[in-house]
Amino acid sequence: MALANPQRDVCVGVELDRKSVVGDDVDAFGPLHILAFENAKLGAKAILVTHNIARGPAIGGCRFAPDVTPREVYELARAMTWKNAAALIPHGGAKSAIVANPVDFPQGSSQRRELIEWYADCVAPYAEYIPGPDMGTDERDMDIIFRKNARSIGRTDGIPLDQLGLTALGVMHTLKLLVEGGFVDGLTSVAGSTMSVEGFGN
Repeated sequence: MALANPQRDVCVGVELDRKSVVGDDVDAFGPLHILAFENAKLGAKAILVTHNIARGPAIGGCRFAPDVTPREVYELARAMTWKNAAALIPHGGAKSAIVANPVDFPQGSSQRRELIEWYADCVAPYAEYIPGPDMGTDERDMDIIFRKNARSIGRTDGIPLDQLGLTALGVMHTLKLLVEGGFVDGLTSVAGSTMSVEGFGN
């Protein structure tokens, strides 16, 4: 992800061309914007994609990995739009990413705090986006973001999303309903069945 005229170490987003990132997927539903940030001092980049805010402020996690692309963040943001709508939550969909190696920013270190505070400053002007934990980030990171922006979900004083494994429980409940409803050919019960999981996420 090369940035045109990057604002080094400063949280000024560069708007990426939507068509070049998502191609023909640009439609009436989104994306609203695709932003990129860069911090040369930390050797990190960040991406924010707000897909749709028709139902309310957009909720979506912050992924932390060295190989995240704008296209990937867009696809995750789009999925959040439909996920929140299907759950009848009054929120739109967005997603963000910190593009760096988490090994270089261990949890509890001053480097980690500096990185998360920089990221929080980057997303602060975009009040339509509420970040949450995702792959590579957790409740402690959301605490830092909330202290900076008064805006995050999945904090240590709230529902412990990661500790409870709520995403996994949601997937399992959905599969159970699909099987019981007769929507999975050849499968009449989840009990005793064998499954494979692609993409463990967080």
